[in-house]
Amino acid sequence: MFLTLKEVSKLIGLSVSTINRVVKKRDLTSKVKISLKRMIFIKNEIEEWINAR
Repeated sequence: MFLTLKEVSKLIGLSVSTINRVVKKRDLTSKVKISLKRMIFIKNEIEEWINAR
């Protein structure tokens, strides 16, 4: 299952801009780019990232 950036934001309690910074630092790498400005995230990997924090 996939999550949008906004869904990930709600799930982990971080703002969209903070998530983008985390992705840039490669601390969160479960994104899948589906167009130039749109990405989705793999739900299982997001949940694993949350549990590892």
